[in-house]
Amino acid sequence: MGNRKARAISERERRRIWRTLDAHAEQGDFGAIRMRAIATLVIFTTLRLSEVLALRLEQLVEDVDRDDPRIVASFWLARTQAKGRPTKTKKGRGRKTKPIVQRGYTSERTVTIPRRARDALRTYLRELRRRGWGGWQGSPWITIKGRGEVQHDTVSKRAVQHAWAMWQRRSGVSEPYRFHDLRHTAITKISNATDNVFEVALIAGHNNVRTTQRYVHASPERLSAIAERAAAEL
Repeated sequence: MGNRKARAISERERRRIWRTLDAHAEQGDFGAIRMRAIATLVIFTTLRLSEVLALRLEQLVEDVDRDDPRIVASFWLARTQAKGRPTKTKKGRGRKTKPIVQRGYTSERTVTIPRRARDALRTYLRELRRRGWGGWQGSPWITIKGRGEVQHDTVSKRAVQHAWAMWQRRSGVSEPYRFHDLRHTAITKISNATDNVFEVALIAGHNNVRTTQRYVHASPERLSAIAERAAAEL
């Protein structure tokens, strides 16, 4: 799909993809259950795929796998799990030390998990336990070989992207979206829910609001509401 500009997923096509995932998940398709959990986590939290894949199973079990609906689940995203690397310094000849800010770097932050994302994650965790991997210490995102009781491989970023493209084909999406478009959609939705771009930047893990502004696309409904409010004041 090249290096085209990111775009938000339409609600109609998002529902179409999720219906396909739900149908296969209900039949016990492990790949569908896993993809639904990963995609739901991204679209409801704005996490990057690299950040999702850096999570550990114990994090999800401790902070997400709870039955009390009143709990606002969240987990702490460590610096080593976030995109980018820490700020370094550069010494110039005869000059003061200058900081080098890594583009896209984000420091530690707390990620809140909405209820719908928790439900998808719980389903996935239950499936891991059912297949004998409930006590696994490491990445929760695995590809189980054979019957699933003995061997597994950790899922790679490229594998998730390929699987996402495959599920879109099965869903009948005519112009497939990149996996990153899930995060783009999440940030766009949040930006439409608040007028504070700094809040959006904090949720998205951006150090610079100028980065956040690239994700902001006001929906037709929001633009219509703004126009109506302005017209009422004339």
